[in-house]
Amino acid sequence: MKKAYREMKKAYRKMKKESHEMKKESHEMKKESHEMKKEYRKMKKEYRKMKKEYRKMKKESHEMKKGKNRREKKATSLLAYARDRLWISSTLLAIPIICRTTSLL
Repeated sequence: MKKAYREMKKAYRKMKKESHEMKKESHEMKKESHEMKKEYRKMKKEYRKMKKEYRKMKKESHEMKKGKNRREKKATSLLAYARDRLWISSTLLAIPIICRTTSLL
């Protein structure tokens, strides 16, 4: 009887010890899981922030290009206008000079 009691007591202690170890491991796993979730949320937040920044930069870049193209188009059209105007005015100025020189000959 005593021997059986000792055996049971030993088995009980062993079970208790194993249970304690399992609880410890479970606790550690929960801790790790919590840390990982925390890190994941942080990374997710950072990613969203970067994505937002990237979109903003992209939009600004697009707007700048758009504005630049408009300015360039406007500038080139003004240049073309001025060039044509200059050519016309120079041609008109040259006509009387040509007429005078030809009449002198």
